[in-house]
Amino acid sequence: MTNEFVLDLMRKMTLREKIGQMYQSTYDGSLITGNVKESKNTLSSIKKGEVGSILGLNDVSVIKKLQEVAVNETKHKIPLIFCNDIIHGCRTMIPINLAMSCSW
Repeated sequence: MTNEFVLDLMRKMTLREKIGQMYQSTYDGSLITGNVKESKNTLSSIKKGEVGSILGLNDVSVIKKLQEVAVNETKHKIPLIFCNDIIHGCRTMIPINLAMSCSW
C-alpha cells in the first residue's frame, strides 16, 4: 500500500466516513462507556462506513460475516478491526497479560 493510495482514498472519503473509521462499536450496539443504547443495527452502520472497529466479539462466524460485509459491501472496502479488552486473559488457559510480560 503506497502513500499515494492512502491519500487518494482519503480524498474520496466523506467526513462522515473518516469519522466512522475512528468509531468503535460493540456488536450489540451498546456504548462502551455507558448504559445508553445506540442503534442496534450495527450491520447497517458498517455498510454505511460508520464503524471502523468492533469491541468484545468472540464468535468467529459473526466476525467473518461482519468482515465480509465491510470488505465486499462497502464503498471503500476497508476491513474492520476487531478487538477485546482482555486484561485478565479472557479465558483460564493463559495468565493475565501483565503476568506474562513479567515472566521473563
